[in-house]
Amino acid sequence: MIRTWQRFSALALSSALVMIEACSDHGTPTMTTPAPTDSSVRWTLVSSPTNRRLSSVRMTGITTGFAVGDSGTYLYYGGGTAWGTVNVGPTQHFKNFYGVEGNGSGPVWLVGDSGTILYAPTTFGGWSQQTSNVLVTLFSISRVSGTSELFAVGAGGVIIHSLDGGSAWTSQLSPIPDALFFAGGLADTNFFAAGQAGTGAHFNGTTWSSDVTGVNVNLRSGAAAGTTTSPLTDVWLVGDGGTILHSTSGASGTWSTQPSGTTQNLFGITADSATRAFAVGAAGTILHWEGTKWNAMPTPTTVNLRAIARGFSAPVDYWVVGDSGTILHGTQ
Repeated sequence: MIRTWQRFSALALSSALVMIEACSDHGTPTMTTPAPTDSSVRWTLVSSPTNRRLSSVRMTGITTGFAVGDSGTYLYYGGGTAWGTVNVGPTQHFKNFYGVEGNGSGPVWLVGDSGTILYAPTTFGGWSQQTSNVLVTLFSISRVSGTSELFAVGAGGVIIHSLDGGSAWTSQLSPIPDALFFAGGLADTNFFAAGQAGTGAHFNGTTWSSDVTGVNVNLRSGAAAGTTTSPLTDVWLVGDGGTILHSTSGASGTWSTQPSGTTQNLFGITADSATRAFAVGAAGTILHWEGTKWNAMPTPTTVNLRAIARGFSAPVDYWVVGDSGTILHGTQ
C-alpha cells in the first residue's frame, strides 16, 4: 500500500496504502530517548495560497494532488511546487474539512463538519453534497483501491460505507463509541479504523470488530505496506505523546509499541515499504523509519504538521501540510 489511510493513500499505486487524518494537539507525553538525526530527505517550505490550518493531503499523480482544511479550504496541486485554491461553494466556507480522497482520473471527495461529504466528478468543479445520513463530524474518508467503494469515519464511532462512489451511504455497526480519526486499508476484507483513547476497529468484508491496540492515547493516523494481491507486511498507527504502533498483520492484539524518540503528538504517517515510512506531528516533527529504527529529521518549521502523502514525480517525493497553511515538500 502506498496508501496512507492518507491513509492509507497513494491511489495510483497498488503497492501501498496510506491514510492521514488529524486534528488535535492534546495527549499525554511519555519519556523517550531522542531519535537520531536523519538528513536523507530535504524538506523545504513551499508557497501556500492560504493561512488556514490544513488537515489532510492526497497525491494522485505527477501533477495532481489535493489538500483540505479549515473554513472550506480546498487546495489543488498543479505540478512543480504550485498549489492553488479552488472554490467549493459559498455555503462551505463555514465548514472545516478534515479528510480528502481522490482519484487520478478526476473524482474528489471531502469530509468535515456536521456529516458533510462533498463530491466533484472532476478536480475543479461540479461540486455537490452527498447525503451521509449522519450529523457528526467526519474526520477521514478512504477509497478501496481500484474500486468505487468508500468508508468514512467520525465522532461517536460513526462508520459509513458506500459501494457506488458515494451516491448512497449507509451506516455500519461500529464496535466502539469513541471518535474515529482515520480509516484505511488495501482491500475491503482488511480495512482498519482507529481513534480516541487507543480505540481500534477492523473490517473483514462483512462486519467491524474491536481491534485491541494496547494503548489508551488518541491514535491519529495509519499506514500499511503491502499490495492488494499479497498479505500486508507492515501496518503502522501513530498518535499522541509520540506513540507509534506496529503490526505485521493489523490483527487485534498484535500491536507493539515502537520507540519514536519524541513526546510530540504525531498526526500523520505514510509508508512505502517495510523499510521506509515517515511520520509527522506537532512542533514541526518529522520522523523517518529506515527499516530498523525511527530517526528525527531536520525541518524548516515549528508549526504542527497534520498530514503527509507520497507524490509521484520522483522516487523521493513527499508532501506535508499543517497549521497556518504550511506546505512542505520532501525531495533528495
